[in-house]
Amino acid sequence: MFDIIKQNYFKGRLKNNLNNNMNKNNKGFTLIELLVVIAIIGILAGLIIVSLGDATNQAKEAKIKSALDQLRPIAQIHANANGNKFTGLDTNTKVINIYNEIVLNGGTALNTGLHVLDTAWSAYSTTPAGNCICLDSTGQVKETTGTSCATTATVCP
Repeated sequence: MFDIIKQNYFKGRLKNNLNNNMNKNNKGFTLIELLVVIAIIGILAGLIIVSLGDATNQAKEAKIKSALDQLRPIAQIHANANGNKFTGLDTNTKVINIYNEIVLNGGTALNTGLHVLDTAWSAYSTTPAGNCICLDSTGQVKETTGTSCATTATVCP
């Protein structure tokens, strides 16, 4: 008899619990659901940050290349104004501004990256990605990867 009462009691209690759970108006998320969403957002944010870092280096490298390309016409204008001599090119305001832009983007400074003689000049810069870009008064442009292009000559190595 006691077993019958016990079974009926638990059947009724179980039935009431199921009904109560089904009739509840559950609002909100469980802790597991929230943790899963946070983990997914964290993974996506990490991927985005990694790809932005590469894009930033590529943009800086492009700015350095562009700035070095601007040196050639400025050097030729300077030579034309100074009796076909490049002397004083390293003190030209426009050249100093270009090298300031190069340094802001992680390149080589003016005092080490520009070599000037009366009849020739060369300019080089390293980039944030470790590449080296060199150009000279002969019109030669060289880009190397993973090697140093530091030179004291007026011709790209």
